[in-house]
Amino acid sequence: MSKYSITFVPSASDIPDELWVQCFSPAVEGRWWYDAMERSGLEDQFEFSYALICDELRPVGIAPLFVMNVPIDLVVPPMWLSFFNLIGRVRRACRYQRTLFVGSPCADEGKLGLVPGADRLKVMMSLQAALVGRARHVGAPMLVWKDFPSAYDDDLKVLALNAGMFRLESFPGTIVDLPGSSPDDYYAALRATHRSNLKRKKRRGDAALPVDIEVLYRPDAVVLDRIFELFWQTYEKATTRF
Repeated sequence: MSKYSITFVPSASDIPDELWVQCFSPAVEGRWWYDAMERSGLEDQFEFSYALICDELRPVGIAPLFVMNVPIDLVVPPMWLSFFNLIGRVRRACRYQRTLFVGSPCADEGKLGLVPGADRLKVMMSLQAALVGRARHVGAPMLVWKDFPSAYDDDLKVLALNAGMFRLESFPGTIVDLPGSSPDDYYAALRATHRSNLKRKKRRGDAALPVDIEVLYRPDAVVLDRIFELFWQTYEKATTRF
């Protein structure tokens, strides 16, 4: 039997700051990220909580969690969509799939934060067992480990085999390596045809609409409102909305 115990807490502030620092180093979305999401008025879309992982009485890890009513039109084949929309008018639960996720709704990758020395596979097995009960408690018939990177593949294969889970492809993502510290370094790393096409498009863009670039830290309310307006334009045109 595993020695790891799991306790579920509703807020990032319920977990000691020093554990957040140990488990989520500055390059990864840590407590600041989850504090911000908890205060962002997203309660109608996501219900946040956290699994505090302990080795006997010693805290050794954090697993961010969220519950979402996933719109059924994101997963139903197009030929069945009109049918589900029709019955969804009578039975609202048919319009969504209530799901408990391990990870973040907005971060690029999921992460299980652990202190050095913790056995990740045993932690994941203990967490999975506790999540089954947690999913029942929140009324979520589906449980998902969301967007975990390839470094977790071996452990996730064992977990999936033991827990009766299966793998699905998520939304596509893109990672771009940026060599050096200047635009010229990036251009030099491209193939000649790609470099020529990109520079040509940039010249056309600069001629059509000159753009000034600046980096701001702690923008004021006026700038934040302008940033939100740009986001809202994209949101209004999107077919998938969060």
